[in-house]
Amino acid sequence: MSELLAKIKKTCTIKDSAVLSASKYFTKKDMIQTQIPALNVALSGELDGGFAPGLTLWCGPSKHFKSMFSLIMAKSYMDKYPDSVMVFYDCEFGTPTAYFNSLNIDTNRILHVPVMNMEEFKFDVLKQLEGLVRGDRVIFIIDSLGNMSSKKEMEDAIDGKSVQDMSRAKQMKSIFRMITPYLNRLDIPMVAVNHIYMCGTEDMEVISDNGAISLKNVTPGMLVETTKGLQPVTNVFKYEDAYVSDIEMEDGTILSFTQGHRFMVNGEWVFVEDLAEGMELDIMSI
Repeated sequence: MSELLAKIKKTCTIKDSAVLSASKYFTKKDMIQTQIPALNVALSGELDGGFAPGLTLWCGPSKHFKSMFSLIMAKSYMDKYPDSVMVFYDCEFGTPTAYFNSLNIDTNRILHVPVMNMEEFKFDVLKQLEGLVRGDRVIFIIDSLGNMSSKKEMEDAIDGKSVQDMSRAKQMKSIFRMITPYLNRLDIPMVAVNHIYMCGTEDMEVISDNGAISLKNVTPGMLVETTKGLQPVTNVFKYEDAYVSDIEMEDGTILSFTQGHRFMVNGEWVFVEDLAEGMELDIMSI
């Protein structure tokens, strides 16, 4: 180590600072292999790969086995490290006991944490991570982010208000910005389940090869206009509990979209919850 680098290192106020060649954060990543080769490919691109510590997010429509995939990952981690434990944040109480039994997961090694809102989750998970040290073997499972309401939503509902909490998505992003550095520093995996809500309401019209058509009448195989021209519809998903945002256009037209939908603004994709008055939307991205 040069004299200058040694001086800078000594002055550094960050506890784990080290010369890069000796830094524990740049050593070979721990790889947890599952017993399903296709899952290993999905997670790492390699048949004999798997998943590494850090955040893994399963996103998709309901009934697509996201919870099962998460538990398969947890089982693989707990098998690799017999002294490890699982912290299971449960906010929808929809994961069947049969999932745990079918995978032979020892439920005595699981802390079940029922969560009522995202603030409860944020405060608890950060306190848990702050109390851990590198080398502690624990895997966090969150099921699911899509059903995690904000405290404001709950308070408004209790007070009989129907006002939507437009800050919810930003709060969720903020939570994971705080969590991610902890996971990587501690070498701990977290697997979270989330739903996808990227669509408009059923009465919205899209342009097909046969003219305008309501979303409720769109079926797989139809050609609809996109930013890349006419493209075939591969799947149609219907949701009963999506968070809907209303957007008022300059001409007074009001369009409704679920949170998570994106729009093209000045060549960049912007989420509906991040739109601001005065932005010009690319009409083909609506």
